[in-house]
Amino acid sequence: MKKSGKNYLNNEKLYPVLMKSKRLGRVTPELGKMFLILVDRYSEHPWWSGYSDNWKTEMKSEAILALVNGALKFDPSHAESRGKKPNPFAYCTTIVYRAFKSSRDKDKKQEKIEELLPDGLY
Repeated sequence: MKKSGKNYLNNEKLYPVLMKSKRLGRVTPELGKMFLILVDRYSEHPWWSGYSDNWKTEMKSEAILALVNGALKFDPSHAESRGKKPNPFAYCTTIVYRAFKSSRDKDKKQEKIEELLPDGLY
């Protein structure tokens, strides 16, 4: 079933905006809005449902930063050389997933360190 609505993002919408930003060498406001939509929608995935709003906010911030740093590295010729259609949505979603996971892993590592410290030290 295909979703529709003003807050839904897909390849057809993302590809031309990403390519325009890539040509300009910067993230345009339109692409920035698309990043926000992607990150907000991704944060609603059941994988992240048990996390507090503070954690989700941190993960979203990390994901947006990762998108700004990495999305313009998307190379459509890589897919085309293998006879496939370029998929910037999957590329950006992977960036978001890895940023969420990295943020979660950092927080869990910090929690483990805090648990090992004697009471009152942290």
